[in-house]
Amino acid sequence: MKLVSLFKFNNKYLFHFTVFCSIIFVLDSLIVTIYSNIPNIPDPSFNLSLYVFFVIFFIISNFVFLNHSKRGISQIKLNAIYSFKLLKLVITTTQFILSILLVATLIQIFLIKGYYLTTFSLIIYLSIISAIGFLLLLSYQFFKWFIFNKNYLILMYGITFSLIILNLTISTILVNYEFIHHDPFVKLRSIKTIISEINFYGNYSLGYLINLNSYLSIASFIGIWIPTIILLKTHSIKIGKLKYWMLVVIPLLYFYFPFVVYEFGILDDLFLNYGKDFNLGFSILFGPFKIVGGLLFGIVFWISANKMKHTDLQVLLKTAAIGITILFGATALPSTIISIPPFGLLSLTFVGLAAYMLLIGIFLLSIRLSRDSFIRKEIYNLAEEQFKLFGNIGISQMEQTLQKQVRQILDNIDPKEELYHFESDIEAYKDFIDDAINEVKKYKKAT
Repeated sequence: MKLVSLFKFNNKYLFHFTVFCSIIFVLDSLIVTIYSNIPNIPDPSFNLSLYVFFVIFFIISNFVFLNHSKRGISQIKLNAIYSFKLLKLVITTTQFILSILLVATLIQIFLIKGYYLTTFSLIIYLSIISAIGFLLLLSYQFFKWFIFNKNYLILMYGITFSLIILNLTISTILVNYEFIHHDPFVKLRSIKTIISEINFYGNYSLGYLINLNSYLSIASFIGIWIPTIILLKTHSIKIGKLKYWMLVVIPLLYFYFPFVVYEFGILDDLFLNYGKDFNLGFSILFGPFKIVGGLLFGIVFWISANKMKHTDLQVLLKTAAIGITILFGATALPSTIISIPPFGLLSLTFVGLAAYMLLIGIFLLSIRLSRDSFIRKEIYNLAEEQFKLFGNIGISQMEQTLQKQVRQILDNIDPKEELYHFESDIEAYKDFIDDAINEVKKYKKAT
């Protein structure tokens, strides 16, 4: 019982734990790069111990985040919550299988000094496919909200999540290509030896996919960055415009700089003259570029959650904050992942869980707001851009639910009946619903 209560973090420690996860992602994704640029690689026993730590960390993190997500679902007391229970079953099963596969990989390394690529590929496919499924549901919902409420921040979020789906799909194709051209059994060898034998996607047609993947990564980052700075602009008054723009622009420049360097060869002379030392320093300095962005994007939800008076809304917003923070930190596949131990794999196993938390955090928030006009009014009174976005999502969800209920009523009406003296005038019902929706829009503008 003490162990269980230990991992039921309060709000303060939950944020710290999320940041710690981001740091672990950075370490996990940089190990291969670091080893390829230093003269002496640590002893294999050290590498195995480090990988054991990563596996244990994955299992503990799953427990913490799934427990928090469970709290989010339990806060919404709705009869029609079965679909969310199904999603919960899917992600719980998926993460449990991933845990088994990670442990299986570890056991193979200890017993037979290597692991089968089948186990490795199952981990990647299961993680990415689950993430794509959850993100499809989320982007579809954003587009539906945009239909009911022409808010372009809602549209930008929908487009960005669609770009991330394409990014993950292309990453899967590239990794699959490497699997096809790799020995089915990965033997215990020096990481430097493995790196020297890698074929960096020599196929000409795949070169386009690599470039496209880079551009999609940039587009998805900017696609989230723009609504983030809009939603946070009210804070420029509190901290000053100069500090505000420095805080929001530095992560963008930090993210974009490595792409510019490699694309235009700006630092080629330094890479050539100082070789591995400069490459190591550059990789360590700019390795966390997506992690920094993820933390910035999650701030919108963290700040909003801390200003909410209602516990259930706090839980949902922090669930979404964790989801978007981890999603951007975990979607970057390392350049070399088929190593032993398989460093770089841990980050990827969080992609599906992050997408799930983002989905239920935002979607359940919309349902909660659509059911309570008092909370919607309270949110609008906060007069901050992020709360206006949440309010618009709640209004859109309410309109969507209302139309669905009316269609069910209309479908059950027999035009031949003269119930309540209606003269088979179904259009009158439709006009009534249109009037109701117009009243909702008037209310939204007034608030």
